[in-house]
Amino acid sequence: MENLFDPFPLRIYQNNINRLEFDQIVNDVSSFINNNPHKFTKEWSTCPTLTTIKVPKNQNINSKTLENQIKLHVNNYFNYWEFLNSININIENLWINIAKQGGYQEEHSHGHSLFSGVIYINVNEDGGEFQFINPLPTIDSLMPENKKYEYVNTVTPYNGLILIFPSWLKHRALANKSNQDRISISFNINYTKTI
Repeated sequence: MENLFDPFPLRIYQNNINRLEFDQIVNDVSSFINNNPHKFTKEWSTCPTLTTIKVPKNQNINSKTLENQIKLHVNNYFNYWEFLNSININIENLWINIAKQGGYQEEHSHGHSLFSGVIYINVNEDGGEFQFINPLPTIDSLMPENKKYEYVNTVTPYNGLILIFPSWLKHRALANKSNQDRISISFNINYTKTI
């Protein structure tokens, strides 16, 4: 309708990692997991997912292919925002998550960064969906249920999927219902202003 406009659009970046690069990333992640099982711990109070989030950056997964792919897709997303100041973006940190059967990630945000993201390395159709939480909570309490503004937006993950979103946006990963480990890489992007 011509008389309507959406004043607060929020776009989420969704794409696929190129197959050749994805295969290399899978090899790098598998090698890190096999060689560093002691680095995976349960870091969240209610969440059973294993992670390397507390491992220092220089001791965590180191994959040039992974870093290059993250930077490529972040730059694509970055251009959408049309920031007014000239800034440099960098990968603040990245980590591996392993959700065994029943593993999930509770609702949370990464508010201290510019963007956050996830790449799915190993997941199947029962591996648990990824959900974004509507940042306009009054919609849920004051308006009747409607298709335009739902409380959650659900994404069904698949191998090679990359999602990038503002770090303040709350999100969660539902329980892995399969007997196959769900393996993903999470990352935060930050920036510095250029002169």
